[in-house]
Amino acid sequence: MAVDLDWRPYYQALARKGAFHTVGAVMKPFEVPAFSLIVGDRALTGSSTGSPGQLRALLKLASRTDVAPQVEEFPMSQVNAALDHVRAGKAHYRVVLKADF
Repeated sequence: MAVDLDWRPYYQALARKGAFHTVGAVMKPFEVPAFSLIVGDRALTGSSTGSPGQLRALLKLASRTDVAPQVEEFPMSQVNAALDHVRAGKAHYRVVLKADF
């Protein structure tokens, strides 16, 4: 993510055995104490989004084959309902919070 944020609060919110995954480039290095990884059995992972050429090819394929993302949206004001939905195993594919303020 090309956003300059303090990621520590997000990482610290992870439950035991939780994983924090970033997609794309992060502008500044993550500062994570190794001890919190070990004690909390947490993971910090990342992956790229692909090159611009790969993304263009993917979008062309999606448009030719009518592929569309499968997303469940919740307003940010219902974040607890969204979390309950995920925890209950009812989430399918991606659950997205949308700003409603």
